[in-house]
Amino acid sequence: MTERATRSVATSPVTTPATTRPMRVSPLAGRFAPQQVLALQRAAGNASMTPRPGYNRPLLSHQQLAAAREFYTNEPNNVRYPQSVVDAVQDRLGLPPGPPDTAFILAVARWQRDCPGSWKPSLDGMADASTLTRMFPSGLNTEQAGQAYRMAVRAELVNPWNELQSTDERIEMAFRVAHVRFSQVVAAAGLDPGVLTPGLQVTDGPRAARGQFDCRNWVISASRMAYEPSTGECSAKLEDTDDPLSLATTIYHEFRHAEQFLNILRMLAWYALERRSDPVEDVYDQIAVPMAIVREAVKAPWTRGRSRDSSRSVSSTPASATRSRRAPRNGSTTPSSDSTRR
Repeated sequence: MTERATRSVATSPVTTPATTRPMRVSPLAGRFAPQQVLALQRAAGNASMTPRPGYNRPLLSHQQLAAAREFYTNEPNNVRYPQSVVDAVQDRLGLPPGPPDTAFILAVARWQRDCPGSWKPSLDGMADASTLTRMFPSGLNTEQAGQAYRMAVRAELVNPWNELQSTDERIEMAFRVAHVRFSQVVAAAGLDPGVLTPGLQVTDGPRAARGQFDCRNWVISASRMAYEPSTGECSAKLEDTDDPLSLATTIYHEFRHAEQFLNILRMLAWYALERRSDPVEDVYDQIAVPMAIVREAVKAPWTRGRSRDSSRSVSSTPASATRSRRAPRNGSTTPSSDSTRR
């Protein structure tokens, strides 16, 4: 090919078939680097997903609303959370009385979303146990009790951690610190902490068995294996180790279980008085706890949101209301003789 022909081919325009669409070049090409173009595209996509001004995303979806309505109407939740619980929630949220409707569900959901604290219940509009515990804190579950316990743990357990000679001593110290808070809650209810304070049992259980509350014997057990130092000495500084806090948290958790069982006994005593039956016999039949604990707990019948008529004390229960002992519920192995109970 001659030089002239070569020049002609090189400068001739490129033609495309009629069926081929011409390639479109972005107007940004040549002005921005590829990374900048990608960033602009992402920004534009994010902007398109941003809700328009005045648009409010629903707090709960249609499926969540349907699930919440079912929660309040179906068994066993309508038994566990009866209208009296709904009334207490309505009072807390400033709602008018009535059955739980959509407005009630949305009000509960707003409270779940906005409730204080680092741990929040699920945003579902259901006033279940996790939500009620936060909505109506009491006893060891209050922020004041928790703050007092944390300060005491730092002073009496964390700081002298290395001075305590054995794991048993550390467990006993954590127990004493938590026992003070528990005693204050029990005394505030007008009950005797000397009777209702659980015992402590340090065991050789596995490391995974950190702690447990045994309601049948009213004892808190802790495994020394779970708190044996693994290597070296444990620093006494709060920010350097979680061993003291792990122990303190476990013991406090078990004391909260003891408080929960105590409140259950007090509620059962209320129900027994409502039925005009003997609360000691009634409660002892229903839950396997030592008789001494039952006798003390029923002195202060309790139910959330209501106060009992003070004229109807336990001691004034008619003698004719005393029933013969019935079989324990759910096949419980509750002893029939008080001699086997503390």
